[in-house]
Amino acid sequence: MTGKTSIEHILLSHYRAITDINWNTTECDIVASTGIDSWLWAWDLREPRKPIFGLSAFKAGGMQVKWNRKGGNIFASSHSNEVLIWDRRKWSLPITHKYVPILPRFTALTGLAPVETKSSLVR
Repeated sequence: MTGKTSIEHILLSHYRAITDINWNTTECDIVASTGIDSWLWAWDLREPRKPIFGLSAFKAGGMQVKWNRKGGNIFASSHSNEVLIWDRRKWSLPITHKYVPILPRFTALTGLAPVETKSSLVR
């Protein structure tokens, strides 16, 4: 290709459709994504050739991913009727999870909103 394009980085890791991306709230070069493949991937855009980490919920595809506003290590993801809280320093397992009752007319939890957390989770 010649000339400048609007595509700056191509981030490869998901093998199914990506459903959400979210920028880290304290590190402007870090972005996380989730997708139908159930994986969560994070990249440092200063070195985008490979993700800095990948985590899998295994049970259901991811709908949303959101970084905690106060701490750049904590983030949440939603999968069907489950919300998982992750700490990127602890890697493979979520630090907590919550099952959310889904009303009959809905099939999945489709939104996450950031909330204040105890400071012990954010350190």
